[in-house]
Amino acid sequence: MKSNRKYLSSLVCLSTFILAIIPCLSAEKSSCEIAVATMNLPNGSDGVLHWRAGADVDTKPLQLSTRYFSEHLKLQGGVVQFFQAPVSASSDQNPPPIPLVSLKIPEGAKLVYIVIMSDTDENKQTRWRGILFDSADWKESSLKLINASSESLGIVAGEKEIRLNSGKSMDFNASEWSEPFPVKIFLMAPEVKKIFSSTWRVSSGRRELCFVSNINGSIALRSLLDLGETQPIPTP
Repeated sequence: MKSNRKYLSSLVCLSTFILAIIPCLSAEKSSCEIAVATMNLPNGSDGVLHWRAGADVDTKPLQLSTRYFSEHLKLQGGVVQFFQAPVSASSDQNPPPIPLVSLKIPEGAKLVYIVIMSDTDENKQTRWRGILFDSADWKESSLKLINASSESLGIVAGEKEIRLNSGKSMDFNASEWSEPFPVKIFLMAPEVKKIFSSTWRVSSGRRELCFVSNINGSIALRSLLDLGETQPIPTP
């Protein structure tokens, strides 16, 4: 009888352990979508990178655009990696290939936008980095301006004067900016210097991203469009 009680007690403990670990396993393989674009490409690059979620799957090719975000790609797992060449999950390469960019997906995110950038170091070697943000922070029918540079920016939009510090973002929504408006962007240090001047319009039904970043020792600005799932990405 005592033996049976011990057996039942062990089963209860084991069941409790399994029930506790299942949510953790589910979280590791959570489902998400990503859309990817690039600010720039190295000289001679064909714009193709190879991506995967985790080390237990083969990579898939992805054609990067400097104008449009990719179609929404389904992702299983909490980390996405990008490589220069295809990588097989069964590869016994030693040491294993190191990704150009590896990004952790925010927990609970449904759709994440990724911007990949490249520049050169002091030895003229190409280096890569990536920045992501959750679609929950980017409304439909809006233009998001992200300051990913190391400098503070001054912005004159219409009649508004705005300061946008490094690492910060702001949104222009179609409901407030229904007409085209002039935009000027300035570097604020070490002296005020205009780096961009144009006229912007926030388009209803689509999202646009204006991304400011340091590339190869200078400040670069790139506009990227998200066409969503219903419109095909134009071919280069």
